[in-house]
Amino acid sequence: MSKRMLKVRKHRGGYEDSMATAAEIEPTVAALIAYFFAADTPLSVLRKYRKTLKVDPYYGVDSRNGWNTYIVTLPNHGVLGFTDGPLGET
Repeated sequence: MSKRMLKVRKHRGGYEDSMATAAEIEPTVAALIAYFFAADTPLSVLRKYRKTLKVDPYYGVDSRNGWNTYIVTLPNHGVLGFTDGPLGET
């Protein structure tokens, strides 16, 4: 049995630009943080992100890509991007 992967894309000015960043990752907070932040982000900052990162239902099924869209936000920062579902167990 294969493990469910999470489709994710970064927030950009337009849909096509956003979809150009699409990737598949493991459905974990750690994988989501790794996707959105640079490898050289300090560990202290990543720990803070881990505690505050939010993934919430957003739009329902997007007819453009078939994703059951969730929005990824970071308080005091804004929208980071979107996923095609919720995170799994972390």
